[in-house]
Amino acid sequence: MFDAETVAKIAQLGTEGAAVQVEEIPGDPTRVIVAQAGQHKIHQLPPADRDHQVDTLNDLTAAAENWTAPTVWHNEAEVIALCDDEHRRDRITFKLTPSPQFKLLVGLETNANACVLDQRSFIRMLKFDLADCVVNDGLLPNIRKLEFKRSSDGTGNVQHGKESLGRAVEASVQGTTDIPEWFDVQIPLYVSAGEKIKHDVRIDLDIDTQNERFIVRPLPGRLHDAIHRHQANIAERLVNGLGDDVSVYYGKP
Repeated sequence: MFDAETVAKIAQLGTEGAAVQVEEIPGDPTRVIVAQAGQHKIHQLPPADRDHQVDTLNDLTAAAENWTAPTVWHNEAEVIALCDDEHRRDRITFKLTPSPQFKLLVGLETNANACVLDQRSFIRMLKFDLADCVVNDGLLPNIRKLEFKRSSDGTGNVQHGKESLGRAVEASVQGTTDIPEWFDVQIPLYVSAGEKIKHDVRIDLDIDTQNERFIVRPLPGRLHDAIHRHQANIAERLVNGLGDDVSVYYGKP
């Protein structure tokens, strides 16, 4: 079925004020019959926009070579080759699917609640969510053996109509000498085929002894640095695959 935009364009071809009827031709999706003022004409429809989807950057490069002068745009979500930059009708798209590790670190950076973990949750993160990503092999066993200790003493004076209570609370952690203030992880940003390059990201680690919690979050700017490094790698592969004559841009078309 032809779309409303196509019908409107066809109607503009007729005499202003005259009724226009557009009918499909059975078995022929490329043409329609335009009836106006008792006359019938065959109208050729423009080709539909093509949006090819590929699963690797190499496939996008190979497909783009079939066109004379494509332009290629890349960003953290996708790589797009515009086969005709003037009319922009045909394009090839390669989607970049974020990895679970990347999404985890984004959540730690942007969500104030997500970055506060109890000991069990932090152990699970290191053992499962960031498996094979933590550079410091001793971090997980050191977190396991960490012991929170609390002691308190208080004095009180209760009289008729008046109450006072004083209390001193001391919190400490045994084993903190083996816990660093930050640690490094090497994570893939994407799970898309051919894009599982690992990037270094430094994670800040604070211990909240009073509440027996850990505050874990990427150092400011480190995730963006990893994104820019990966995009630079994509740009280099595109230029190597398509040549210097093809325009490659970091952004969105």
